[in-house]
Amino acid sequence: VAEVSPPVVAAAAAEWPQRKAAAAPAKAQGPLTDVCFEVGGRIFKMPASKVKAKANTLLAKLLDEATGDEGRPQSPISVDVCPDRFALILDWYRYGEIFVPRTISTDGVLRDCAAMGLSEVVVNGVARSTKLEQRASRVCQATMASVVDGWTGFRTYFGQLLNTIELHFQKVGKGAVVASTAAEGDEEALAAEEAFDLPRYVLPLFGEQGWLSQKQVCSVPRARVLAVKLEELGYLCEFTDGALAVGLPLKLRCEASSSAGGDQDGAAEEEEGDGAGDA
Repeated sequence: VAEVSPPVVAAAAAEWPQRKAAAAPAKAQGPLTDVCFEVGGRIFKMPASKVKAKANTLLAKLLDEATGDEGRPQSPISVDVCPDRFALILDWYRYGEIFVPRTISTDGVLRDCAAMGLSEVVVNGVARSTKLEQRASRVCQATMASVVDGWTGFRTYFGQLLNTIELHFQKVGKGAVVASTAAEGDEEALAAEEAFDLPRYVLPLFGEQGWLSQKQVCSVPRARVLAVKLEELGYLCEFTDGALAVGLPLKLRCEASSSAGGDQDGAAEEEEGDGAGDA
């Protein structure tokens, strides 16, 4: 009988657990519980059951495609949307409602919802249809096009107005407008000085005898379309005292936030006043 040396016995004993593990059948993986999505370099983890419950949505379809024969995705599923808004949309899968803060665009969230296959969602307690939002946008564009098509000489008038507005702010940059019009008692310039703001360009539209121009801005639809066209180019517009005030987007952050808060506070005060009157 051949004698086996101790080192050989020790080596065989060390290899035994490895051989046993290799020979043993692979354990079946448990059911998929969580799924990970990669959005803009960020990873979002979500219960797979909640995603699968919304079978007609994009996330459910992506999960189904990524599962494969292994029964689970091999890596996070990539989704091409804004990560900040994606985090809000996941609440719809959890609670059936989306909570959008002031700092995020509700229109942007609705647009992403439409892209992800959500036809109707509840946003901050209000039911919103993503399809209706898109339809309203098309109607809006068609209405504006109709107004412009019926406005003879619109392109020429609009171009001249843009030149006039640019000339106004060129003078503002040189200090000419603030120094002269404020001294003459111009209310816009005086208000701008008090607010440490730039005086806006003011286009008079309506007077005691009606519309000041019978060929150009002579109706409410034309006035509205003109303001929208200016805002599409980045200007800030506001109707005030029969005129259209055109400003530059130079608002400070605190001014923008206080303005938004002021609107909501005013609405709250009005509701409280109505309640007191009813009482």
